[in-house]
Amino acid sequence: MAVLTGMPLIAVFWLLARFLRETDEYTQQTQAVAMLKGGAITLSLVVMCGFLELYNVVPKLEHFPLMMMVAPTFFGAWGLCYAYQVMQRG
Repeated sequence: MAVLTGMPLIAVFWLLARFLRETDEYTQQTQAVAMLKGGAITLSLVVMCGFLELYNVVPKLEHFPLMMMVAPTFFGAWGLCYAYQVMQRG
């Protein structure tokens, strides 16, 4: 059941890779840079939250694992980084 619930997210990442392959070089470059920055932000937040839980600085949530917020955090950070890039380039 866990694999079945994760399949739509796998499909979304497959569609994103397909989108990047089928666009022009400018769009590929801007989207790839935004994805890398969004991934770096997400990884930094996940590692920081993991260490905070490990050293009992923040309480561990019993009914809501923080891993459930990785995908939404990535997509939000990616969107913000892409919007920032577009605004910087004019």
